[in-house]
Amino acid sequence: MNDAGQSDQLDREIEEPVGSVFLQKQTYRRRRLADSARVLPVLGLLLWMVPLLWGASGKGQSASSALIYIFAVWGGLVVCAAFIILLLNRRDQGRAPDEGASREAGQ
Repeated sequence: MNDAGQSDQLDREIEEPVGSVFLQKQTYRRRRLADSARVLPVLGLLLWMVPLLWGASGKGQSASSALIYIFAVWGGLVVCAAFIILLLNRRDQGRAPDEGASREAGQ
């Protein structure tokens, strides 16, 4: 009988609803955008190392093409960072005003 009582208790524990494990869609997307902002410098470093591999191929590349590549990567990183910042700011506009704005309004 003891086994039957334990299985009933386990059944009740399984059936009880537990709080949602998933995040809200807006919170999840904001965190993923913040994660992409954190990964961007690492991606840039990896892309900047690509010209070092050009010399290993035996043919080699001119220094001017390597510089053009490095500045193109830099410009791409700037554009990506600006796009991420724009998306993060749009997500913040739907939230309540921050403390600074409420303090100014109260004075």
